[in-house]
Amino acid sequence: MDEFFSPAHVSGFFSIYEDANPSKMGSTGGGICLDKGVITSARARKGKGEIDIYINGAPLDAPVTRRVAQKLLPKGYDLSIRIEAQLPIGQGFGMSGAGALTTAMAVADLFGVFTREEVIKVAHETEVEFKTGLGDVAAQSVGGVVIRPKPGIPPYGLIEKLEGEGEIILTVIGGPLSTKKVLEDSSKRHLINQAAFNALESLSKNRSIENLFRASYEFALRSNLMSPEVGRGVEEARKHGLASMAMLGNSLFAMGNSERIAQSLNGIGTVYTCSVDGKGAREW
Repeated sequence: MDEFFSPAHVSGFFSIYEDANPSKMGSTGGGICLDKGVITSARARKGKGEIDIYINGAPLDAPVTRRVAQKLLPKGYDLSIRIEAQLPIGQGFGMSGAGALTTAMAVADLFGVFTREEVIKVAHETEVEFKTGLGDVAAQSVGGVVIRPKPGIPPYGLIEKLEGEGEIILTVIGGPLSTKKVLEDSSKRHLINQAAFNALESLSKNRSIENLFRASYEFALRSNLMSPEVGRGVEEARKHGLASMAMLGNSLFAMGNSERIAQSLNGIGTVYTCSVDGKGAREW
């Protein structure tokens, strides 16, 4: 039974683009793919189309994953999907996108009739359909430090990789946030898109991982998305490097003096140490 891995993806900033074509719908923005993420395997058997999903060993409904599987599963088969999530879900780490992408890859591998482009398309379109993410799948498909100057997935969207590597510290400070609620709030959408324009312009002029953090920090302040608790954590981390809020979660991401950053955040939330993943979604 083959396993498939997708990196987590932290969005530092993003804008929201609607389109009747879900392959064109998505976001522009910037983010970092990480070496922790999701590992998925799938088994098929003759049946009536039943789909069982287990996340970290527990049976769960996981509607996005289920819908991805339904789109790719031929008639006459049942499916069992096992997902290992290495980071918390609902905290701005792109875990829904990683689950969608690895599920699509695992199911496609079983039947051998889908291209990589078709797999990415199904995962992205399902994410935007459920409003659980806009640009994660596009970034996770290539890995690394990523700018998305055009929304959607290729051939419509554009994904550009920046030079950048090293340790990234994540810290979860509160409960999960609902991406869908933020995306459906018109007042928040206006602030987000306005702040994202400035962030993308800044990063396009100075294309570095360090400037991604700076642009993300300005975006977090201007978009008014950062809670006071996350804000305090970000300021603590910034004493030892660069940091901002992970979009969209009660969490932050940071780089610099990893040991000092982790020590300063240990009493504030749950700390995870990752590295930049430059390869993107792949067989594990």
